[in-house]
Amino acid sequence: MSSTVHAAKSLLAIVLVHTGLLALVQRLRRPHVLVLAYHRVTPDAGMDAVDYPAMHVSTRSFAAQLRALRQFYDIVPLGDLTAILSGTTPLRRHVAAVTFDDGYRDNFRDAFPILAQENIPATFFLSLGFVDGREPFWFDRVAAAAHAWDAKPQARDAARADLPAGLVGAFAADAPRVERLRRAVAFLKTLPDAERTAVVDRLTQLDATVDCTSEPMHWDEVRALRDAGMGIGAHGTQHAILTRMESTASSRDIATSVERIGARLGMQVVGFAYPNGDADARVAAQAADAGVQLAFTMQPENPRPGADRLRIGRRNVCEDTSRSAWRHFSRAYFWCEITGAFDFVLQRGARSK
Repeated sequence: MSSTVHAAKSLLAIVLVHTGLLALVQRLRRPHVLVLAYHRVTPDAGMDAVDYPAMHVSTRSFAAQLRALRQFYDIVPLGDLTAILSGTTPLRRHVAAVTFDDGYRDNFRDAFPILAQENIPATFFLSLGFVDGREPFWFDRVAAAAHAWDAKPQARDAARADLPAGLVGAFAADAPRVERLRRAVAFLKTLPDAERTAVVDRLTQLDATVDCTSEPMHWDEVRALRDAGMGIGAHGTQHAILTRMESTASSRDIATSVERIGARLGMQVVGFAYPNGDADARVAAQAADAGVQLAFTMQPENPRPGADRLRIGRRNVCEDTSRSAWRHFSRAYFWCEITGAFDFVLQRGARSK
């Protein structure tokens, strides 16, 4: 986002909130459902070092976002959301659900205490290979490789010939590491799953070590979340983009994660978040076959009762979701982002993660 656009949005948010216009629209608006997607909650001091800013929110901003969310929405657990979207429970007010993808340990260590303090329910979608197998995500391996690319010239020169030109171009670009990583991951997401896996495996020649802050939750921590009333769902096995997998492989990926997470926790897993938010009719049908009742994408759309419960839209939330052009937390900016006010005024279309 350009600084000019960011400044314009920040000023627009101030106008919409301080004139009371946004609050008026929310009161007059037909009751709707909002689902927020978080990934990682990071202590304030660590925010400057993150590799993927769109996945992180600081602990301070997270607490402030939850308090701001509650002023416009009743925050409900996954069970209540299921009843509302199925039509069993009438939708008489604006409701929101808070979700987390992936299963990073900071979800338990840093996010859970804030959720508990604010008495807010959330659902955590776990990637089986990450939490059960302790296997780093492919994009965290790419981040580690990008650091090694900068720090180890000899390994970098040796790797060039064995990597796709699109990935080499992203790593070697004259840009900050965060931007180069964004380009590298965007390129890798265009590849079929098997090809992407092979390319990421070849990055091992850079002798890269994944940052220890990218560790998964332990099962006792997951059980603690469950026992505290938090929802637990599945997020595939290896965070592969299911629509880029062969049909048999994607079906097995979904079913395996649902079944094994359920077995680990002694419960039926009914919620699923599609890795990268990508789902088509084939993948949605496979989720249904696995017993999934609610499945979530990353399209910033408000789900309606009676709509497709296997492709429920969510809005991705990170530090920038509530950060104004003046680099501080802005409740007005956050409200305009989550309510879709910016989308309406700026005629912004739906975007994937």
